[in-house]
Amino acid sequence: MKSTLVRAAMAITFLAPAMAVAGAPPAPLTPIDCFTPLASPQLWKPVQAPTLDTAFFRQLPPGFAMPTDHLSRHLMREYGAILVSRGADVRPVTVLFADEAAVTAWQATVPMKTAIVGGIAVTLQSRAMEALQAAIKEASAAKLAITPAGADAARRNYARTIINWKSRVDGGLAHWRAAKKLDQAKVDAITRLSPAAQIPRILALEEQGLCFATLRDKTILRSVAAPGSSQHVFMLALDVKQHADPRVRAILARHGWFQTVVTDAPHFTYLGTDSASVSLLGLKRVTAAKRDYWVPDIN
Repeated sequence: MKSTLVRAAMAITFLAPAMAVAGAPPAPLTPIDCFTPLASPQLWKPVQAPTLDTAFFRQLPPGFAMPTDHLSRHLMREYGAILVSRGADVRPVTVLFADEAAVTAWQATVPMKTAIVGGIAVTLQSRAMEALQAAIKEASAAKLAITPAGADAARRNYARTIINWKSRVDGGLAHWRAAKKLDQAKVDAITRLSPAAQIPRILALEEQGLCFATLRDKTILRSVAAPGSSQHVFMLALDVKQHADPRVRAILARHGWFQTVVTDAPHFTYLGTDSASVSLLGLKRVTAAKRDYWVPDIN
């Protein structure tokens, strides 16, 4: 199954035109700042180990593999709220899994539960599922629904993250080739790389203003996770169909589910705490498009 999914991912062609999103503005044809409001991260360059004397780093699980390069630190800044979850049965000890074997081995150590929600099988860590079911019960009593946004809204394997990643990479390469911002030789060179090797190359292009999110309006990392870094791999994340309803977001928050990936509107992370205590995890509030997201309070 793994090899089949990976081959399917590799088969996605960059020559296909980027898919338009109904009602969305046209994708830019000239470079923009993909990382606003982030500082330019120079993601592939080595850095010194960060200081541990901050609330966020003090909350990290024992045995955590501290990032030693800008790419890993940037992934921690984007997705790292999950690392300090108080509700996890098992917290991740890395920001990036290397391959399918690493993901499979880690997931095998984690207590998990599967339930049918809105006609879709949802698998989460056990305590996260219990909290979700409590939120669904409260929502139902208020004549509201909480259902997954799709078949892969919860647990994912490594192969699934590759497929999602390549959908953005191939679409972006096609877009910027058509806009004459990339030549065919560079497109071919990036296409031949493994997904893991593509990460720094794509982010380097984004530093030049060639964004790879679906609408080419922001960094790829706020459209899809880098392979092996998705919160869904850790089984503590759920994409929610009814995310636009503030009543649903409030119910989820009362049961420990918060938004932690800036501008990923359907995405919720199980932190296992209440609104008053989220900041104690070393997270800070970031407001975007009138929504509150909780992200690691690190440089």
